[in-house]
Amino acid sequence: RRLRVRLAAAPPLPAPSGRVIRPALWPGAAYGVPAGAMGCRGSVSRGGKPMRWARVEARRNDDPTRVVATAHGDERGEFLLVLGPQAVSGAELVLPVVLSVTVFGPDPAPDPAADPASRADPLWDLPLEEVPLAGADPVLAGTRVPPGYRAGNTRDVSFGPDGLAGEQFVFT
Repeated sequence: RRLRVRLAAAPPLPAPSGRVIRPALWPGAAYGVPAGAMGCRGSVSRGGKPMRWARVEARRNDDPTRVVATAHGDERGEFLLVLGPQAVSGAELVLPVVLSVTVFGPDPAPDPAADPASRADPLWDLPLEEVPLAGADPVLAGTRVPPGYRAGNTRDVSFGPDGLAGEQFVFT
């Protein structure tokens, strides 16, 4: 992630907790998950090539307004989406869990030929996210889709007890 944090003018002796930010960082696609974890390792492509820095959200079909899992893609278009307890409802776990998964990406697609920074900076197309000064924030939590991103395709994915699913998305 690439974050811009604007600091307020500091008082003479600031309280340590007043100057601490804790951005959420998401596991990479090759991260080792514990046995019994449900989720999927996936990839996103656009125009036949890996789509760098994709965002992925999973929502329950019975409550499509609430995001229950989030993943961030890497420079190879790969992501790891791990489900937490909020992905199921009630005390009873009915398997498989079917969630609606949406991929997000920059619109329009970044063009390395049009951006001179691409030659000097390997992360030139990683979105810069602005962190506000106060309060709990979805940017720090990693749950806000970056500006300039739009939803691509959405489809239902079945998550079961037999390990991580493998999914491939084509961003359209």
